[in-house]
Amino acid sequence: MSDIFISYASEDIAETNKLAHALETQGWSVWWDRSIPIGKGYEKTIEAALNEAKCVIVIWSKISVKSEWVRAEAAEARNQGKLFPLNIDGSKPPLVYRALQTADFSYWSNDETSIAFQQLVSNIRSYIEESDSVEKDDTNDFSGKARIKSGTVSSSEQAFLTMNKHKSKKWLASISAILLLPLLIGGVLLEPKKPIFALKRIIDNMFFSSEPVIEPEMVTIPKGCFQMGSPESDLDRVSDETLHKVCVDSFKIGIYEVSNKEYDQLCKSEDCRHDSDLANLPANYVSWEDATAYAEWLAGKTGKDYRLPTEAEWEYAARGNKRPQTRYPWGDEIGNNKANCNGCGSQQYHNATPIGSFAANDFGLYDTVGNVREWTCSLYKKTYDGFESNCADIQASKRRINRGGDYHSPTESVRSAGRLWNQPGQRNGTLGFRLAQD
Repeated sequence: MSDIFISYASEDIAETNKLAHALETQGWSVWWDRSIPIGKGYEKTIEAALNEAKCVIVIWSKISVKSEWVRAEAAEARNQGKLFPLNIDGSKPPLVYRALQTADFSYWSNDETSIAFQQLVSNIRSYIEESDSVEKDDTNDFSGKARIKSGTVSSSEQAFLTMNKHKSKKWLASISAILLLPLLIGGVLLEPKKPIFALKRIIDNMFFSSEPVIEPEMVTIPKGCFQMGSPESDLDRVSDETLHKVCVDSFKIGIYEVSNKEYDQLCKSEDCRHDSDLANLPANYVSWEDATAYAEWLAGKTGKDYRLPTEAEWEYAARGNKRPQTRYPWGDEIGNNKANCNGCGSQQYHNATPIGSFAANDFGLYDTVGNVREWTCSLYKKTYDGFESNCADIQASKRRINRGGDYHSPTESVRSAGRLWNQPGQRNGTLGFRLAQD
C-alpha cells in the first residue's frame, strides 16, 4: 500500500515527477503509473493501487481535464473521500469538481518551502494520520454499545443520547420530563425496555407535533440469506468485496431516497444546514451525522424507530429478490437508461434526477443504482468481519459506508457490490440517504 497515488496526464510527466519526488522527501511512499512492474496488467494494477492508497492527488491541467483516465480516477478518489486536487496551469477543472477547494500549483517551481506545497503537505499529513488512527481503532468498535440492532438501543435513540445539535425547545422538554417522572417510575405510559426514549417521544408528540409529518414510503424486505460481495469473475471487483454468505432478518426500507421535501421538514423546525432545493430531487449535501439526526428527529415526531440501514441490509435490498448474483439489480450489463450514472445511458448524469425516475428493482426500490450515494449505519472495514450487519456507535469518528454510487460515478462504481466510504461529518453534492426500520 502506498501513502499517495498521483493521477495525471502523460503530457504533464515532468511536473508530476517533481511533485512525486518532493512528496517522497516528506517520508511518504508515492505511486504513479511509472511504478507498474513489467508484465503486470495496466488497468487492474492502476485500479488496485488507487484503491489501496491512503489518498489520491489529481493534477488538473489543460490536458488532464480532457483525459477520461484522469476523470475516472478523480471520480473514484472522490467517491472514497480521499481526493486532493491541485492545478498546475490555471485551467478550470471539470464542472463537477469546481466546488472543491483546489491547491494552486500554477506558480510552483519545485520549492518545498513554498506556501502552496506546505499547505498541501499539512492537509495530507492530517488526513493520513487520521486514517491510520482509524485503522488501529477499528478492532475496538464491535461492542455491545455499537451493536444497535442486536441490543436494546435503536439508532435513533443512540442519536438522541449523543447528539446535541438541535437545542430549540429543550428547556420545555426538560421541564415536561420532570413533571412526567412519576409516570416513568410507575411504568404507566412507557415502553418497558426503553423508558427514557419513550418519554421523549411522548413529550415530542405532546408539545412539538403541530404539523403532520411526511414519512417515507416503506416496503417490507423478507428475511433471507444471500452472497454479499462480488465473485472473482467480476472484472471490476476490488479487494474489499470478498464474497461471503450473510443472513438478514426482515426489515423495512424506504422505497425512495429521502427527498428534499422530506428532509426540509427538519431544516424548517431545527437549526440545520441544507444546500439543496427542488422538492422531488433526492436530498444531498447530507453527512452521516445529518442523516442520523434526521432519523432521530423523525423517530421523535412519529414514535417509530427510524434509522439508516446496515450495509448488509442495503446490499440485500438493492440486489432485489430474483437476481441476487448479478452486477446490477437487472443483470450483468449496465444497459441503457436504467439508472442515472456516468455510462448508464441517462441524459442527466451530470446532475441528480427526481426520485423514482427509473424502473424499480424486484423489491420495489428505486434509485439503488446511481443518482446519489446512500449512507448506511455501518463502519467501513476493508475486510468483512460482521460489522456489515451492525450499526456503528454514533460517537465513533470512523469511516462510514455509503452505497450505490451517484450520478457522476462510472458504471463499475454503481455495482450492487461496490463499496464507498466517507468520514461521518463529510458533505458533498453526491451524498444522500434512505431510511430503514426494524
